[in-house]
Amino acid sequence: MTGVLTLSGTPSVGDTTYRVQGENVVELSTVTSFTPGHDGKYIPSTITAEYEWEGQKDTYVYKRYINGDKEYNGEQYYCWAHQGFYLWTKSETPNVGDTLYLYQSRKMVVDEDDSLTNFTIGIDAEVGHGVIYRLIDEFNNDIKYDFKNIQFKRKLTDGQYDATNGTDTWCYTLNLWYQDMCQDASIVGNTLPNDEGFIDGVYDNKFGYATAYDLFINGVGTFAFALGDNVVLSFDNGEYYGIYSNTIGNSFCNNTIGNFFYNNTIGNYIGHNTIGNNFNFNTISNDFRFNTIGNDSSSNTISNNFRSNTIGDQLVNNTIGDNLYHNTIGDYFYSNTIGNNFSYNTIGNNFNYNTIGNNFDSNTIGTRNGNTITTIDNVRYIRVEDGIQFVDITTSATTSDSNWLQNITIAQGVRGTSASTRKVITHPTVNDNFQTIYRSINSQVVTV
Repeated sequence: MTGVLTLSGTPSVGDTTYRVQGENVVELSTVTSFTPGHDGKYIPSTITAEYEWEGQKDTYVYKRYINGDKEYNGEQYYCWAHQGFYLWTKSETPNVGDTLYLYQSRKMVVDEDDSLTNFTIGIDAEVGHGVIYRLIDEFNNDIKYDFKNIQFKRKLTDGQYDATNGTDTWCYTLNLWYQDMCQDASIVGNTLPNDEGFIDGVYDNKFGYATAYDLFINGVGTFAFALGDNVVLSFDNGEYYGIYSNTIGNSFCNNTIGNFFYNNTIGNYIGHNTIGNNFNFNTISNDFRFNTIGNDSSSNTISNNFRSNTIGDQLVNNTIGDNLYHNTIGDYFYSNTIGNNFSYNTIGNNFNYNTIGNNFDSNTIGTRNGNTITTIDNVRYIRVEDGIQFVDITTSATTSDSNWLQNITIAQGVRGTSASTRKVITHPTVNDNFQTIYRSINSQVVTV
């Protein structure tokens, strides 16, 4: 459902409003004003358009949306809306077979030669209710649709995201798994205390809009408004710490985020990420997409174009430049400084206190044999200068929590020939207390 419930079809100021919560109708707020009639956005007319896309046909019903009318090259075009998609006709009362138009790049264009298949004028139960394009609640949660009612489907097991074995579950944007069901965290979450008796709450979450282009809806490259399909999960185990103080820009879509999500500032183009629990105190610039990140990611500063990375648990206190993409990184990646253009690298567990320069591309902390990659864990105090490519950094010793590959510098100019012809640096010892520098001299890697 959308909207709220009242006990009267013509309520008075001060009347109670209600909403459905589970199987019950619960009190929500009070009526502050009531004006009968339509809201001026929709009128009771609909058209039906049939589309053929990649061999499949779909039919959609569009409502007449007068706020979207446009004038182009001296001609009037009349707007019709369906779930964030818009079409235009040259007549306000079109005929079957009339051409449908799209508005792209400030031009009216024919929509794939599609034409109108049906036109009706009639009353619809939803006509006149409008669409909520922004909702700000009393806790200053500010999201570009009716997040109190609109839900998205995720696979969950006991409230946790489980893409493999989970059960399809309808979720809110801000969720609290409470009493064995997903409930609206922006309501219930502001009543539950943590283990110290304080209510952290669900507040100050500001999420930008998404478009059909961001969500690849029906393959249509349109920037029409679309529902973001974002789900933040949280659960109460007697110490509920809320969801709060997250500010996220536009093109925020199709993300699944776990428990303890707070104090993050994230830019535009944030999409298609799966993020575990305890994601907090991160500052991220634009274009953060298609990443899978484990639990406990905090206090990172990440620049633009962080894409298509698979990262384990404990991504902590790193400073990362532009263009980090297509990397596979293990657990406990913390306190590293990474330059620009860090891509197609494979790194194991416990990689910390390292400084990597620009253009670190297609390297392995470990070894590669064809498609077989063997990473090494427990690497720290490694300094890599700019331009390192197609290099395997490994050791002939055995690393562990007490035996670290450390205090090594890879100088600028060390590089292999290609992905299949790699330069291998095999350091012989662990726990070095001195700095070893590897340089390329006459095409050979030597220590100095």
